[in-house]
Amino acid sequence: MSTEAQAAEIIRKHVLLSAAAGVIPLNFVDTAALAVVQLRLLKELSELHGVDFRGDIGRSAVGTLFATVAPTALGGSLLGSMAFNMALRSVPVIGTVTRLATQPAFNSAFTYALGKVFQQHFASGGTFLTFQPEKVKTYFREKFEEARRRKGATPEAAPAAA
Repeated sequence: MSTEAQAAEIIRKHVLLSAAAGVIPLNFVDTAALAVVQLRLLKELSELHGVDFRGDIGRSAVGTLFATVAPTALGGSLLGSMAFNMALRSVPVIGTVTRLATQPAFNSAFTYALGKVFQQHFASGGTFLTFQPEKVKTYFREKFEEARRRKGATPEAAPAAA
C-alpha cells in the first residue's frame, strides 16, 4: 500500500474516532478524548513519514488551527456561535440534543482537515519543528469546509492509490 493510501486510512480511522468522541455525554471527557484522538493521528502520520513525534508542538498546532475555525464553525448567527453553543450544552435535554446534533460533525471535519494539513506537510519533507500554522490556515479552512459540506458523511481522506 502506498504512503498516500496508508495516510488516507489513518485519517479516515481518526475521523471516525473523533466523531465518536463527540457523543461522549460528559463535558471535558469528550474534549479530552478528542485531544487524544487528534494527537494519535499526528503521531501515526509522523511515524508513517519517519518524522519524530513532538506532542508539545502537536498540541500547539491543534490549538492554533482550532482558533482559525472555531468562531465561525457553526455559522455566524447567535445559534451558531461557539459561546452560545457551549452555554446551551449545560441545559438538560436541550444541551444533549444540541451536542449530539453538532459535535460529531465538527469533530470529524476538524480532524479531517488536521490530518490533511499534516499529511501534506510531512509528505513534502516537513517536520514538527518546521510546521508553521500561519502558513497553512487557508488550506486548513478549505479542508474543514470540504468535510463540513459532506453533511455528516465521512470524507474520504484521499483518493485510493492504484
